[in-house]
Amino acid sequence: MIRIYSIYNRMLCGILLLIVICGMGMSCTDDYFSENTRGSVRMATLDVRLPKADAGSDSEVTSARFIAFEAGGAGISGVLQVNSDITPTGARIQIPVGKSNVYVVANAPDSLKLDEISSESQLKEKIAAWEAVKKLPHIMVGSYLNVSISASGVQDNAGNTITVGNNLKRLVARLTVNLQYQSLGGDELVIDEITVGNRASYSPLLPAAFSGNTYVSSDADKATSLTATGTTDGLTTYQPIEFYLSEYLVNEAHKSNSTCLYIHAHTAGKEDEPLTFPVYIGDWFGKGITYEDFKNADTPAALVGVEGLSVTRNKHYTLTCKLKGAERTEIGLTTNVVEWTVVDINGNINTPFLNVDRTDVMVSAISGGTPVYYTSSVPRDSIEIDIVDNPDNRFTAVINANDPGKIYFIHQVEGVKRITTSSGAPITGKAIVTAKDGNAKIKKEITLGVFNPISKFFLRSSGVNYDYGSVTPITDINSAAKMDWRTAMGYTNPYTGVNSTLKGVNPNQTLMKGALPNTYTGCADYWEVSKDDRQKGRGCWRLPYSGEIKRLVSLINSLEELPSMGYDQIKFVGSERLWSSTETSEGFAYFGWPAYPYFEAMTKSINYAVRCVRDIDNSDTSGGASYLNVSHNTYEIAPMTYRQVPGIVPIYYESDGEVSISLLDENGQDISNMGTGMPFIGFSAASEDVLFGTSEPQIAFPNKDYVGMKKAYFCLHSTVKAASEYMTSLGDMQGPMMSEMRKHKYSLVFRSGNLSKTVPISVVSPLATQNLSQDLSLIDAMGISSVYSGYDYIQDKIFNKSQVLTDVAINMPVPDRFDSGCANYYEGSPTDYTTGKGNWFIAPSVLTIGGAYSANAARWGLSAMSTYQFLNKVYGDGLNFISGDIGTNVSFWSTREATSYKLSQHGVMNFFTGAVSYPLKTSKYRVRCERRLNADILSLSNQSITLSKGETAEVIYYTSTGKIATSVLPVSGRDSAFTTTTTTTTTTTSRIIITCSADAASGSESNLLVHTEGGKSTRSRTYKIIKLKVK
Repeated sequence: MIRIYSIYNRMLCGILLLIVICGMGMSCTDDYFSENTRGSVRMATLDVRLPKADAGSDSEVTSARFIAFEAGGAGISGVLQVNSDITPTGARIQIPVGKSNVYVVANAPDSLKLDEISSESQLKEKIAAWEAVKKLPHIMVGSYLNVSISASGVQDNAGNTITVGNNLKRLVARLTVNLQYQSLGGDELVIDEITVGNRASYSPLLPAAFSGNTYVSSDADKATSLTATGTTDGLTTYQPIEFYLSEYLVNEAHKSNSTCLYIHAHTAGKEDEPLTFPVYIGDWFGKGITYEDFKNADTPAALVGVEGLSVTRNKHYTLTCKLKGAERTEIGLTTNVVEWTVVDINGNINTPFLNVDRTDVMVSAISGGTPVYYTSSVPRDSIEIDIVDNPDNRFTAVINANDPGKIYFIHQVEGVKRITTSSGAPITGKAIVTAKDGNAKIKKEITLGVFNPISKFFLRSSGVNYDYGSVTPITDINSAAKMDWRTAMGYTNPYTGVNSTLKGVNPNQTLMKGALPNTYTGCADYWEVSKDDRQKGRGCWRLPYSGEIKRLVSLINSLEELPSMGYDQIKFVGSERLWSSTETSEGFAYFGWPAYPYFEAMTKSINYAVRCVRDIDNSDTSGGASYLNVSHNTYEIAPMTYRQVPGIVPIYYESDGEVSISLLDENGQDISNMGTGMPFIGFSAASEDVLFGTSEPQIAFPNKDYVGMKKAYFCLHSTVKAASEYMTSLGDMQGPMMSEMRKHKYSLVFRSGNLSKTVPISVVSPLATQNLSQDLSLIDAMGISSVYSGYDYIQDKIFNKSQVLTDVAINMPVPDRFDSGCANYYEGSPTDYTTGKGNWFIAPSVLTIGGAYSANAARWGLSAMSTYQFLNKVYGDGLNFISGDIGTNVSFWSTREATSYKLSQHGVMNFFTGAVSYPLKTSKYRVRCERRLNADILSLSNQSITLSKGETAEVIYYTSTGKIATSVLPVSGRDSAFTTTTTTTTTTTSRIIITCSADAASGSESNLLVHTEGGKSTRSRTYKIIKLKVK
C-alpha cells in the first residue's frame, strides 16, 4: 500500500473569538476549536471573549449569559442546547456540532429570569422595562442565527467567519442634541426646557415591533436648564444634551405616536404664551430633510415613511438644531445617525485573531516548502514571521500572494552540514507568527523540526539479491547501483498494474502518468527498519520529482554526517546522474545531476543511479490520529460520473479521528472550494444506503462547513449537468467540458489528524472503443435469455424465471448468454480480469453523455442538434462516433426502463435530438458497451457446465477479495437440481464444487450466480453466472 503522510489542512476560524479548550501539554494561548463526544452527540468546546471597558462606561460588561438553540433555518430553532452564565473575563462552553441559533446577553437584570429560558419563543417574549434599559451598565445582546459550528470554526450561511463582540448591541439608543440660538435683534426667544415624548415604555430583548400603548413620561430626563459655551455674532452655542431612547420599531398602528423631541420656549416677556417646536427622531436622520419639510407634510410618516420614524437599538442619533429669531422663528436641522460603538480598552473589540493548524511541524529538507495552514482577521501583509531559533540559518518562511492561507516553511539545502543531532534526533528551530491590527497584536509560536526524506542507500540493481536491513554502505556508484527508469519505478514489462488503460504497455516507452507500482523493484521495494514499518517500510518510498532533484543533489553534497548515520556517502560530481519520476514524453524522463540546468530528459532504458525519498510524516508532532485506512490506492472515474448513476463504487475510509477530504489539481493546489468550474463535487455518508439514496447526503466539497466523519463512504459527482435528476443542492456548477477535464490530473487527499493518504484520480473512459457491429434487440444486446434468472446491478435485485420481454423492467443484468451483445465483447484478452468477456454491459453513459450535451451545448458554443464531431469534441478520446451514429432515426440502447405499465418497452437515446424514447424490447438498435470501474475482480474457469445425475464438477475461481458467495437460481425444472460448496486453495484462488442431484430431471437448467464478498463496499461486488444443465 502506498502511504503518504502530510500536514492536515484544518482551516481554523473563530466565532465569538471562540477558542479551543487547551488539553494536557498544550499551550492555552492557542486559539483553537476542539471537539469531543457527549453520548452520541459530537460537541465543540468554545471559549467566549467579551469586550473589556472602564467601570461605569456605557460599554462595560459586568455579567453575561450564553444561550443556544438547535437551528432549523434563519431565526427558527429547535431544542435548547445551552443556557449558561458566563463571566466577562472568559468562559468555556460546550455546544453540539451543527447548526445553531446563538445569543449572548450581557448585563441582564435578574428580573428577566433568563436562567429559566427553555425555548427560543420564550426568549423572544422577554422585554426589559425602561428603567432597566436606560441604566448603566446597559443590557446588550448579540444574535447569531443559523450559524454552522464545527471543529473548523463557526460560519454564517454565506461561509463568512463570525466574530462577536463588535456585534453586541445595546437595547437602548442614544440621542445627542446640539442646540444653538441665533439672535436676530428685537424680541428674543427664551428656551425653557427640552423633553422627549413617546419613548417606548420597554424594549424587547430581541428586535420586534412595539406592541404596547404606554410611553415613558415626557417629564423623565428632561433638560430644564441649558449651559451656554459661548456667543459669537449673536450665535449662542449650548453644551450638548444627552438622552437615552428605548428601541421603538414603529408600525402602522403607532405611526402617529412616534418618538419626538420637543423644544419648549417662549418669547421674552410673554411667559404665558408657550411655544413648542417638535423634531421627530428616527432612522430618517441623515437624509437631508428640513424642518420646513415636516411643517409642509401631511404627516411625518407621509414624509419619511413608517420605518423612518423607528428608533433602532444601539444607534447614535445626532441632532444639531439652530433656532433663529422669535416672531418668525426659523429652525435649521442637521441630522446624522451611526452605529453606537462598543469600546474595548484593550485597543478594539476587533483585536486580531490568528489560528494555525499546528504548532509543531516537520519541515521537509528537499521540498519547496512545508505548509502550515492559518486563518486570521488581518490581511497577509499584516502577518509577520520571525524565525527566532534557526540553527545554521536553515529555515525560512514565506506567504505566497497566489496561495493565501498557507505559511510555507522552507529548509535550505546549501551549506547545511547536518539534518539530525549527533544522537540522531531531528534538529529543531522556532518561529513566531504575529498578526497585527493597528497597535493590537496576537502571536503564535511554532516549533520547527527537520524531516529527513532521503533513503540511506542508493538502490542496488534488481539482479542482486539483497536485504536492505543488512546492506553495506558504498562509496562509489558502480553498475550494481544503477537501473533503468522502469525498474526504478517498480513497473513490469509489460505493465500489469491496476490502471487498466496502461495494461500491456512497456513503461520505458509509454507515458505512465504516475501509475502505481505493480512489482517489488526499485523504490517500490525499498525499506528501512522493517518491511512493514509504518513510516519507512515498503510503499513509503518513491523516486523524487524533477523539482526535488536539484535540492536533493545539493543536500547530499552538503551533508557531512552521512557516514556516521550508516548512509551511502557519495558526492555528486562530474557526470553522475540520478533518475526522477517526472516524465517528459513517452520514452523519456528527467534525470538530475550537479550541473546547470540540474535536470535534463533522457531515454528511460538507460541505467542511472537511484536515490529514493519519502513524504513528510508529522504524526509524531502535535495532535493526530493513530491510523487512517482508505480502501483505494488509486481511483478510476468516468468523466460523466453522478451519485445516482449506476455502478459507482464508493471509497471507504476509516480512522480514529475525523477525516477531511480535499480535491487537488495537478499542481497540488487545493480546489475543494473553488466553486463554479471545479470538475467534481464530493459526497460523504456513514452508509452506502445514505450515500446513494434518494435524499442528498452531506456534501464534502465544495463545503466550508463540512463536518468530517471517522468511518464513512465517499463518492465523486461530475459538475457537468446532464439532466435535472442529477442536480445537487449546489445547482449547476458549470463544470468544464468532459474532454477538457480529462486533460488534467486530480487527487483526493484524506486527512485525519496529522495522517494523510493521497489517492490519484484517473479520469478514464469506461466505454468500449467502438459500437457493436450490428443493431440488436434488447436481450441480445444485454446477452441475456428471454426467461432470465440472475442479478441486476442497478436494481440490486435477483430475478427468478422472469419473462424479460413482457413482464419485468431490466437495466443492467449479469449476462447468462455469452454468444451475443456486450456479454461477448472484450478488449485486449478475452480472459482479462477487467476488460475480458463478462465484464461489459449496455452503457449507462449513453444517457449521461446525451444529457450533458443537451444541457450544456449553448454554454459550450455548440449547436442544439448534435453532430458526431461535436460529441467527440465534448467527450474526448474513446467515444469515436462516426457520421452514421447521429441522425433522427439512429438511437442507442440505454439502461433506462420504461414506466411500470409499459414493461414490453425500453429506453433508447437519440444523440441528434438528445431525447430518450421507449420502443419495444424486440426492436433493434445500436449498442455501445461499458465496463464497471473500481469493481472487485472475479474470474471463473467455466461459463457453462452440463452434468449427469449425481455427477460433480469443479470450477476454479479467482477473486481480489478472497471470498465469494453462490446461489443456484432455477431456470427450468426442479429448484434443487444442483447444490454447491466451496473449498479454499489460497487467499484468492479456490474451487466451487457443483453437484447434480441424483433425482434431477433431465434437461433441467439453472443459473449459478457467483459474487464477490469481503470488500469494503457492497457496490464493488462483481456478479457472474455459470449456466448449469442436467443431461
